[in-house]
Amino acid sequence: MTVTAQAFKERIKLKLFIFDMGGVVVRNCNVVPHIAQVYGTTEEELRNSEFMPMTDRLMSGEITETEFWSWFNNKKTTSFKGLLWGETFSPSIITQTVEIINRLKKKYRVVCGTNTMQPHYDLHMKNNDYGCFDKVYASHLMHAIKPDRDFYTYILSHEGVSASDAVFIDDMFVNVLGARTIGVHGILFQTPQKLETDITTLIGSF
Repeated sequence: MTVTAQAFKERIKLKLFIFDMGGVVVRNCNVVPHIAQVYGTTEEELRNSEFMPMTDRLMSGEITETEFWSWFNNKKTTSFKGLLWGETFSPSIITQTVEIINRLKKKYRVVCGTNTMQPHYDLHMKNNDYGCFDKVYASHLMHAIKPDRDFYTYILSHEGVSASDAVFIDDMFVNVLGARTIGVHGILFQTPQKLETDITTLIGSF
Protein backbone atom coordinates (compact mmCIF):
# COMPACT_ATOMS: atom_id res chain seq x y z
CA MET A 1 0.00 0.00 0.00
CA THR A 2 1.39 3.41 -0.88
CA VAL A 3 1.90 6.12 1.74
CA THR A 4 -0.91 8.16 0.20
CA ALA A 5 -3.34 5.25 0.25
CA GLN A 6 -2.40 4.41 3.83
CA ALA A 7 -2.89 8.02 4.87
CA PHE A 8 -6.34 8.02 3.24
CA LYS A 9 -7.26 4.91 5.22
CA GLU A 10 -5.95 6.32 8.52
CA ARG A 11 -7.54 9.76 8.22
CA ILE A 12 -11.02 8.22 8.44
CA LYS A 13 -10.53 7.33 12.10
CA LEU A 14 -8.21 10.04 13.38
CA LYS A 15 -9.80 11.89 16.29
CA LEU A 16 -7.15 13.81 18.20
CA PHE A 17 -4.22 16.15 17.47
CA ILE A 18 -1.72 16.79 20.27
CA PHE A 19 0.55 19.83 19.86
CA ASP A 20 3.71 20.64 21.77
CA MET A 21 3.89 24.27 22.93
CA GLY A 22 7.46 25.61 23.00
CA GLY A 23 9.04 25.79 19.56
CA VAL A 24 5.76 24.85 17.85
CA VAL A 25 3.09 27.29 19.03
CA VAL A 26 5.40 29.82 20.70
CA ARG A 27 9.01 30.90 20.12
CA ASN A 28 11.61 32.48 22.43
CA CYS A 29 11.18 29.76 25.04
CA ASN A 30 14.75 28.79 25.91
CA VAL A 31 15.82 30.71 29.01
CA VAL A 32 18.82 28.46 29.79
CA PRO A 33 21.30 30.74 27.94
CA HIS A 34 20.21 33.69 30.08
CA ILE A 35 20.46 31.65 33.27
CA ALA A 36 23.96 30.60 32.24
CA GLN A 37 24.93 34.22 31.63
CA VAL A 38 23.61 35.37 35.01
CA TYR A 39 25.60 32.67 36.80
CA GLY A 40 28.74 33.17 34.74
CA THR A 41 28.72 29.76 33.09
CA THR A 42 27.72 28.33 29.68
CA GLU A 43 24.59 26.65 28.41
CA GLU A 44 26.65 23.59 27.50
CA GLU A 45 28.00 23.29 31.04
CA LEU A 46 24.49 23.52 32.48
CA ARG A 47 23.11 20.93 30.07
CA ASN A 48 25.94 18.52 30.93
CA SER A 49 25.39 18.82 34.68
CA GLU A 50 22.80 17.97 37.32
CA PHE A 51 20.97 21.13 36.21
CA MET A 52 18.97 19.25 33.57
CA PRO A 53 17.83 16.27 35.73
CA MET A 54 16.69 18.80 38.33
CA THR A 55 14.89 20.74 35.60
CA ASP A 56 13.08 17.50 34.71
CA ARG A 57 11.98 17.24 38.34
CA LEU A 58 10.69 20.80 38.13
CA MET A 59 8.76 20.02 34.94
CA SER A 60 7.29 16.85 36.44
CA GLY A 61 6.01 18.78 39.43
CA GLU A 62 8.23 17.01 41.95
CA ILE A 63 9.74 20.30 43.16
CA THR A 64 8.81 23.98 43.03
CA GLU A 65 10.83 26.73 41.37
CA THR A 66 11.83 28.04 44.82
CA GLU A 67 13.13 24.59 45.76
CA PHE A 68 14.99 24.37 42.45
CA TRP A 69 16.88 27.64 43.02
CA SER A 70 17.57 26.77 46.63
CA TRP A 71 19.25 23.58 45.42
CA PHE A 72 21.08 25.33 42.57
CA ASN A 73 22.47 28.18 44.64
CA ASN A 74 23.63 25.76 47.30
CA LYS A 75 25.27 23.63 44.61
CA LYS A 76 26.99 26.63 43.05
CA THR A 77 27.70 28.20 46.46
CA THR A 78 26.40 31.52 45.14
CA SER A 79 23.89 34.04 46.40
CA PHE A 80 20.26 33.90 45.27
CA LYS A 81 19.81 35.69 41.92
CA GLY A 82 16.04 35.42 41.53
CA LEU A 83 13.41 33.02 40.23
CA LEU A 84 14.94 33.09 36.78
CA TRP A 85 12.78 30.41 35.14
CA GLY A 86 9.78 32.71 35.38
CA GLU A 87 11.46 36.12 35.41
CA THR A 88 13.31 35.56 32.13
CA PHE A 89 10.52 33.79 30.22
CA SER A 90 9.08 35.85 27.35
CA PRO A 91 7.47 33.65 24.67
CA SER A 92 5.73 34.95 21.55
CA ILE A 93 3.01 33.28 19.50
CA ILE A 94 3.73 31.68 16.12
CA THR A 95 0.56 32.88 14.41
CA GLN A 96 0.83 30.52 11.44
CA THR A 97 0.74 27.49 13.77
CA VAL A 98 -2.29 28.86 15.59
CA GLU A 99 -4.05 29.28 12.25
CA ILE A 100 -3.40 25.61 11.48
CA ILE A 101 -4.77 24.62 14.89
CA ASN A 102 -7.93 26.64 14.38
CA ARG A 103 -8.51 24.97 11.01
CA LEU A 104 -7.99 21.51 12.47
CA LYS A 105 -10.47 22.23 15.25
CA LYS A 106 -13.27 22.37 12.71
CA LYS A 107 -12.95 18.59 12.27
CA TYR A 108 -10.82 17.29 15.14
CA ARG A 109 -10.21 17.74 18.83
CA VAL A 110 -6.90 19.58 19.32
CA VAL A 111 -5.07 19.66 22.66
CA CYS A 112 -1.71 20.80 23.95
CA GLY A 113 0.75 18.29 25.42
CA THR A 114 3.62 20.24 26.92
CA ASN A 115 6.70 19.79 29.06
CA THR A 116 6.47 22.87 31.23
CA MET A 117 6.80 24.18 34.77
CA GLN A 118 4.53 26.23 37.02
CA PRO A 119 6.00 29.71 36.26
CA HIS A 120 5.88 29.13 32.50
CA TYR A 121 2.41 27.62 32.68
CA ASP A 122 1.18 30.59 34.74
CA LEU A 123 2.49 33.10 32.18
CA HIS A 124 0.94 31.19 29.28
CA MET A 125 -2.37 31.16 31.14
CA LYS A 126 -2.12 34.89 31.87
CA ASN A 127 -1.41 35.64 28.20
CA ASN A 128 -4.11 33.21 26.99
CA ASP A 129 -1.46 31.43 24.90
CA TYR A 130 -3.35 28.16 25.40
CA GLY A 131 -6.58 29.72 24.18
CA CYS A 132 -6.47 28.01 20.79
CA PHE A 133 -6.61 24.53 22.36
CA ASP A 134 -9.56 22.44 23.49
CA LYS A 135 -7.54 21.38 26.55
CA VAL A 136 -4.00 21.64 27.95
CA TYR A 137 -2.02 18.72 29.38
CA ALA A 138 0.92 20.18 31.31
CA SER A 139 3.73 17.92 32.54
CA HIS A 140 4.00 19.47 36.01
CA LEU A 141 0.29 18.77 36.62
CA MET A 142 0.39 15.31 35.02
CA HIS A 143 3.58 14.36 36.89
CA ALA A 144 4.94 12.90 33.65
CA ILE A 145 7.29 14.36 31.04
CA LYS A 146 8.10 13.64 27.41
CA PRO A 147 9.43 11.35 26.09
CA ASP A 148 8.30 9.01 28.90
CA ARG A 149 5.55 6.64 27.86
CA ASP A 150 3.34 7.79 30.75
CA PHE A 151 3.11 11.29 29.27
CA TYR A 152 1.41 10.07 26.10
CA THR A 153 -0.74 7.37 27.70
CA TYR A 154 -2.03 9.87 30.27
CA ILE A 155 -3.35 12.12 27.50
CA LEU A 156 -4.79 9.25 25.46
CA SER A 157 -6.55 7.84 28.52
CA HIS A 158 -8.09 11.16 29.52
CA GLU A 159 -9.15 11.85 25.93
CA GLY A 160 -10.60 8.37 25.52
CA VAL A 161 -8.82 7.60 22.25
CA SER A 162 -6.44 4.87 21.14
CA ALA A 163 -2.89 5.61 20.01
CA SER A 164 -3.71 5.00 16.36
CA ASP A 165 -6.45 7.65 16.56
CA ALA A 166 -4.03 10.40 17.60
CA VAL A 167 -1.41 12.62 15.97
CA PHE A 168 1.43 14.15 18.00
CA ILE A 169 3.43 17.19 16.84
CA ASP A 170 6.69 18.30 18.46
CA ASP A 171 9.88 20.12 17.44
CA MET A 172 12.12 17.56 19.19
CA PHE A 173 12.57 14.23 17.44
CA VAL A 174 13.09 12.32 20.69
CA ASN A 175 9.58 13.34 21.75
CA VAL A 176 8.10 12.45 18.36
CA LEU A 177 9.82 9.07 18.58
CA GLY A 178 8.36 8.53 22.04
CA ALA A 179 4.87 9.02 20.62
CA ARG A 180 5.52 6.78 17.63
CA THR A 181 6.82 4.04 19.91
CA ILE A 182 3.35 3.56 21.38
CA GLY A 183 1.57 3.81 18.03
CA VAL A 184 0.70 7.52 17.86
CA HIS A 185 1.23 9.22 14.49
CA GLY A 186 4.23 11.50 15.03
CA ILE A 187 5.10 14.65 13.07
CA LEU A 188 8.36 16.52 13.57
CA PHE A 189 7.71 20.27 13.50
CA GLN A 190 10.15 22.31 11.43
CA THR A 191 8.14 25.24 10.08
CA PRO A 192 4.41 26.00 9.93
CA GLN A 193 4.56 25.56 6.16
CA LYS A 194 6.16 22.12 6.45
CA LEU A 195 3.67 21.19 9.17
CA GLU A 196 0.74 22.02 6.91
CA THR A 197 2.25 19.82 4.19
CA ASP A 198 2.81 16.93 6.59
CA ILE A 199 -0.72 17.15 8.00
CA THR A 200 -2.22 17.32 4.51
CA THR A 201 -0.29 14.18 3.56
CA LEU A 202 -1.82 12.43 6.57
CA ILE A 203 -5.43 13.62 6.47
CA GLY A 204 -5.92 15.34 3.11
CA SER A 205 -6.87 18.98 2.74
CA PHE A 206 -8.23 20.68 5.84
